[in-house]
Amino acid sequence: MDAEERERRLAETRFAAELRGQFEVLTERVRQPRRPRRWLAIAVAAGVAVAGLLGTVALAGGFDPDPAHLPDPPLPAESVYPMNASGDTFGPNKPLVKEPDLMAVMATNGKVGYCYRTELVGSHQPPGTPEEAVAGNEATLRGRMIPVYESDGVTQIGVFQVGGPGSKSIGKLADDTTITQEADADGNIITTTVAPDGTTTIETKALDGTVTTKALTAAEAARLKTTPTPKPSPAASREPDKPRAWLLERMSSLARDAGDARATARWELQSRYYLKRIEGESWPTSVYAQWATVWLVIMHGDFAGGGWRYWLLDQDSHNVISQGQSDRPFDTSRIPPPQGPIKLGGK
Repeated sequence: MDAEERERRLAETRFAAELRGQFEVLTERVRQPRRPRRWLAIAVAAGVAVAGLLGTVALAGGFDPDPAHLPDPPLPAESVYPMNASGDTFGPNKPLVKEPDLMAVMATNGKVGYCYRTELVGSHQPPGTPEEAVAGNEATLRGRMIPVYESDGVTQIGVFQVGGPGSKSIGKLADDTTITQEADADGNIITTTVAPDGTTTIETKALDGTVTTKALTAAEAARLKTTPTPKPSPAASREPDKPRAWLLERMSSLARDAGDARATARWELQSRYYLKRIEGESWPTSVYAQWATVWLVIMHGDFAGGGWRYWLLDQDSHNVISQGQSDRPFDTSRIPPPQGPIKLGGK
């Protein structure tokens, strides 16, 4: 028995034990060491944009510390996105595809529409001088409004805000000095510089260019620090290990049709690339399809043809795009532990 076979069987044993009632965590997610940042990178914090850019969910990926790179160049936008009467492609961002001309966003008024990519992304030209870099960074922090259109690219239905109050940029110098910049509601740029010994300098730059500076010792800076109460996210407010309503209904229907309405189910939102060991010969050859985001549903129950079943559901339509069965647990060693388990058909 070679090493890969031993690894696969070990993974099967672990997963089987979970679904039989032990439900121990398979393994921890790989934590990639962070590389030190050099001054100055914009860090998009919560609240940077009051409207959301609609695109593919970013996933942690599998346990492979060096996953396959996306192909270069990506597929042309015309091969995937619809096109309006003006010849502009439009839609939410998709993996492995060139961005559409009109990118899907949610406007400040809550309406979903499209911004021109050229207006949203801006110029790719690097700043020519340090002064240009500083001015560009400050403009981004203070924010700007971009028109939001219907898919025709003509009918405006709102605006999309980039940056603005709450936006923040964070950088670190070679000596571990940390520099943080943020914009307040009045358009002031507040730059906080923290030296390795804790001494802190706070510089406030107003819209008219007036600068005020305040220096604090390490002890004074420590007394000013407060720990904000984190706001619960929608994901955190859901009951742990409880699927979304549509997913619960879908899994119950699949289990009932497969022959065991009270099967034990687990689920995971994942890039299809990492599910090759589960799909086997059903794994797609299309690179675009391989990197699609899908819902993986694995069940253990009294099924004909084997006690284990899997389904892959399209992220948007929720339709089944792949399925299979086995008399042994599926190899889940390349993905994080799926959520669950949950017993279907119960109260």
